[in-house]
Amino acid sequence: MKQLYLIGGTMGVGKTTVCQQLKSELSNSVFLDGDWCWDANPFQVTDETKAMVMDNICYLLNNFLRCSAYETVIVLNIKIIVFKPSHDLFHTEVFFLQFFSA
Repeated sequence: MKQLYLIGGTMGVGKTTVCQQLKSELSNSVFLDGDWCWDANPFQVTDETKAMVMDNICYLLNNFLRCSAYETVIVLNIKIIVFKPSHDLFHTEVFFLQFFSA
């Protein structure tokens, strides 16, 4: 059964470190950082770029979930996602982890 970890939280609480650790400890895992999809110069948030980034994230996520080489998909920094799964999520365990600073 596939596992999907959705990780979020405030800046500086160690989310990336946790994701990297999960990736190294869970066999056949892949790490998708949603912030990477916004790494552009100049940084522009428009209706067009928001739609493009969401399409790209959904595309990557669906492909990782479909790929038989990976058992676990770890996704970081997906603020709001309208996920249109092309993968059968009935065979996927989903974990939501939210980190906050003290």
